[in-house]
Amino acid sequence: MRYPTILSLIVVLPLCALAQTGGTPTEAQRIEAEMKKLQEEPGVKEVFDLSKKITELRGKSNQQENELYQQMDKLEQSDAYKQYAEKYNALAAKLEAVSEADRNKLKEAARQLYQSRHEELQKLATRDLPGARALGLDVLSYPRVDGSTSTQPLAAILAARVLGVTYEWAYPEPSGWLYQRAPAIPERFTFAAAALDYSRADLDLNIAASRTYATGKGARDERIAAMINAVFAKNSNTHDAYVHLIEGSCDVNFTARPPSPDETKLAKEKNAEIELIPIATDALVFIVNNDNPVKSLTTDQLKSIYQLNTTGWKALGGNEGAIRPVLREANSGSRELFDALFFPTPTDENYRRATGSLYVGSMGGPYNVITTDKMGIGYSVYYYEHFMALSPYTRTLAVNGIEPNAETLASGKYPFAAPVYVAVRKSDAADSPGRKLAGYLASAEGQAIVRESGYVPVKR
Repeated sequence: MRYPTILSLIVVLPLCALAQTGGTPTEAQRIEAEMKKLQEEPGVKEVFDLSKKITELRGKSNQQENELYQQMDKLEQSDAYKQYAEKYNALAAKLEAVSEADRNKLKEAARQLYQSRHEELQKLATRDLPGARALGLDVLSYPRVDGSTSTQPLAAILAARVLGVTYEWAYPEPSGWLYQRAPAIPERFTFAAAALDYSRADLDLNIAASRTYATGKGARDERIAAMINAVFAKNSNTHDAYVHLIEGSCDVNFTARPPSPDETKLAKEKNAEIELIPIATDALVFIVNNDNPVKSLTTDQLKSIYQLNTTGWKALGGNEGAIRPVLREANSGSRELFDALFFPTPTDENYRRATGSLYVGSMGGPYNVITTDKMGIGYSVYYYEHFMALSPYTRTLAVNGIEPNAETLASGKYPFAAPVYVAVRKSDAADSPGRKLAGYLASAEGQAIVRESGYVPVKR
């Protein structure tokens, strides 16, 4: 069956869901409104109406489907539809340029903000580390390390400092669209979309987290840096790191929380005891879009939101609109910390039904959503938010009037502070590389490296 020339255009550039996010820049909103208006013109609207009927008939009546396709074929040859295709094509090209400019603006704002924070950290670096040299570790004896997503910079900085190479912070570029998408594709076009391996994931905004990586000049340092980046600081995630420690495929786990019930059960099954050594202080924080006028919420107000009792921002001093809370998946570091420090949320299935499936399966997921969603609220940990998230269009909420920062975390004034641990197996020998590294982190010199990474040390 023949496809019209407008096919590739509609597949590549479906319309944005402006009413959902409320965060689309004015120029993009104007262009998309014009594109949407085009689809309502005589000779064009009929094509989309027929597409809807075809979708409803899918698998019921091939004869009726074919008749509707024939009607669509005829309409698509009309002057009205050809004019629509030409206008839509021009607007789509303009929208693509606007989207690229908006993404570049996001990228540059994020780089400047986070680079300034990282430069402040590097001023704290201690030049001489005799304790690190005394460990006697090299690339052959350095322990196998894993950990939470948010502890990757600590793992990389520690390995670089102990093994004597330099390190840098990376600022990955965002990808995808700054807007949540709501495709309006005539039914038969979806077959071509599948053939092009086109999916929603190709459109969604993805803000990759800032991470650290080891560097070096000369063959020796380059080899050490490569080992650090590929092995010693290649964190998986909180849950997998615990599994790897329990099963013996890593020796040290830098983790943002204690073991979850699932991980505790696995440890018992494997007859593995885990020892937790506090090395830093982090905190559960709540994030909203910069344009949300709400600056602070009480613990009770946050509970009411996440128990799905308070559903509108207006009642909290915000703008009109429904609150869209983002929920992390079970066993993720921030979700388990949320449940332990705050309260267990409704079941995931109830949450999906109540919130329109605002359920995000990665640490950067809440930032991808709330960067453009003025009605959203999510949670993360302070360290990830302040040093890794690369989202200049989101900010933290104060809780009970107390802002989360290094001072309020260290003093305990911020209500949701929580320890960061280095986890090891109790069965490991005292002189094993993993235990030596864990002990070093708890020392005064090791705590200086913790501070250099951006974490609040437990010893000040």
